[in-house]
Amino acid sequence: MSDIAQASSAPVGAVPSRRPRLTRLWQTKSGLAGTIIVSVAIILAVLAALGLTPYGPTAQDPTVRFQSPTAAYPLGTDQFGRDVLSRIMSGLVSSLLVAVSSVAIAASIGTLVGLVAGFFGEWIDRTIMRINDVFFAFPAILLALAIVSALGSGWRNTALAIGIVFIPLFVRVARGPVLALREVDYIQAARVLGFSRSRILLRHLLPNLGSAVIVQVALALSWAIITESSLSFLGLGTQPPMPSLGLMVSDGRNLVGQGAWLLIAPSAAIVIVVVGLNLLGDGLRDVLDPKDDR
Repeated sequence: MSDIAQASSAPVGAVPSRRPRLTRLWQTKSGLAGTIIVSVAIILAVLAALGLTPYGPTAQDPTVRFQSPTAAYPLGTDQFGRDVLSRIMSGLVSSLLVAVSSVAIAASIGTLVGLVAGFFGEWIDRTIMRINDVFFAFPAILLALAIVSALGSGWRNTALAIGIVFIPLFVRVARGPVLALREVDYIQAARVLGFSRSRILLRHLLPNLGSAVIVQVALALSWAIITESSLSFLGLGTQPPMPSLGLMVSDGRNLVGQGAWLLIAPSAAIVIVVVGLNLLGDGLRDVLDPKDDR
């Protein structure tokens, strides 16, 4: 009986053994590059949130309108004399706030739903997966656009819309491993011992989903930033006077003749952050690979 009890608690004890592998993240090129890029983006966003930008992101100075990049204005100024660098730093706050909020919603709900679908199976699994298929039938940006149009613009509604759109991704990520794990010996032992379903789900199955969910979170953050920027570009995301990278790109495309930096700078910021998150996700996938026991 004691052997069975030890077997039933094995998955919980297995989680800490994976932690040392996180120290190898910076030994991979993608993990190191992604960590550096994401860290710089977070630092810039924190500085902006604390009001430590070079200039006020909404401060206007008509005397320096369309100022090309100089030492005083590293990324130039816009049509109102606002510092582009300061606005990009503040725009990162908006993008990261929406991205983190939306992915937190999607990860928490999607993981639990996928856990339930994979564990119970039968009609519950079929019902959940058919609903999932309906969501996957629509392009993410179009579905988010429809939800935001119904809820109204603003960063909170944008985060909620993106979170709803990304829930099916986490349902699928969580369901797959659970389908395999529910038949392994320690789960069967837990059932024989009379453990409740909630205990089996939360103590023995959920910890084993950590690696897959963490990688999906990193990748989903990059997709969330792209989606938020797209909605803001269309005028349905973050609203003025709050700076947004998508809004800056939208304004810059109409002013590219007066200053190419107005389009290039925010576009480059979006690309760099998205690439950094994807590289970080690739690094985490390599480090947290359960087949890698080195």
